[in-house]
Amino acid sequence: DADVDLPPAQALLDVLFEVPIASDQSEFSIDPQVAHLGLRTVTVLRFVPAGRPERVYQYTGTPGLVRLDPRWFQAAFRFVVLGFEHILDGLDHLLFLFCLVVPFRSFWALVPIVTSFTVAHSITLIAASMGLAPNALWFPPLIETLIALSIVFMAFENILGAKLNRRWLIAFGFGLIHGFGFGGFLFEVGFSEDNILKTLFGFNLGVEIGQLMAMSLFILIIFGISKLDIKNKEYINPLLATLLVTLGTYWFVYRVI
Repeated sequence: DADVDLPPAQALLDVLFEVPIASDQSEFSIDPQVAHLGLRTVTVLRFVPAGRPERVYQYTGTPGLVRLDPRWFQAAFRFVVLGFEHILDGLDHLLFLFCLVVPFRSFWALVPIVTSFTVAHSITLIAASMGLAPNALWFPPLIETLIALSIVFMAFENILGAKLNRRWLIAFGFGLIHGFGFGGFLFEVGFSEDNILKTLFGFNLGVEIGQLMAMSLFILIIFGISKLDIKNKEYINPLLATLLVTLGTYWFVYRVI
């Protein structure tokens, strides 16, 4: 309405395009260029092929060429990239991983912990993708809040004295929570039910690649700090843990509110 005073940054515009398909034998792709239409554009695309399940895609901005009926390796690679980008974009996930590695000085000592975390988040990722997670509005905010709480818990344990022999068990417990976070993101992105195994494998592989890269970098940083010739090096870990507690507590309080 002309009388409404609406700031541009608060405006939302929904646009619906319907494109009929003339041939059910063709292969379809789309290269959308709509990101310039607003400060932020989100596209939800529903592809309804003849005689096959509907496929749902969601992407932000301009993703480049999106194949609507991809071959198995194209679909798998797309979700590998998605998983890799998601773990590197998720600062809370990365900080939790950093909390895990702070007391360690060897990559091999982390193998059982990383394995435990991987198995746990794979279980809940599959459960969420299969629709076994609670389908309620309160569930995603709860998971995000618990992820922030996991950072606070791990950082406090590092300050008070980590019991490294049980860390694999703690990593498994919190891995279940982080897996629901991964599953929620994957559910929002969308995937076809006939490719669910390839989707889960590709996304999880991408997450693991990003996770291993991040943890390797964290270990190199911590190892490098430990080799520095500075006084009172024993205070470095508590200082890092205190910073992580502060960040985790901020996220926890913010998400609770």
